[in-house]
Amino acid sequence: MPESAPPSRPEAIDDPAFVVNDAKAETGKKIYFKQCSICHGSGVVAGGYAPDLRASGIPLSEQGFATIVKDGALLSRGMPVFSEFSENDLEALRHYIRQQARREPSAWDDVRAAWNFIVLMIKMKLASFGVL
Repeated sequence: MPESAPPSRPEAIDDPAFVVNDAKAETGKKIYFKQCSICHGSGVVAGGYAPDLRASGIPLSEQGFATIVKDGALLSRGMPVFSEFSENDLEALRHYIRQQARREPSAWDDVRAAWNFIVLMIKMKLASFGVL
């Protein structure tokens, strides 16, 4: 059997001009874990179902992020609409995502990402049976 390529991590995209506000990032963390982590991964380390937001330029664009998250530009690709998010919520999320993009994830982050992916798959299967 041929050897497989070693696993790789997405490379974070950053804009040094984006100054992370820690208070906004803390607010964004709460929103993220409630609404985003099941698909985009704990600590913004994706587990394979949805894009890794650390490696996406979309959160660097205030307008682009709002168009996707709040206005539903990627609904046809499976990204839910969060029309209830305020401009402050979106800004806080962007600060949390940028904060996480600038830190080096640990092995524990990878374990959590895999676990979240397993949980998501189980929830989707249960939902297909009408249990959830």
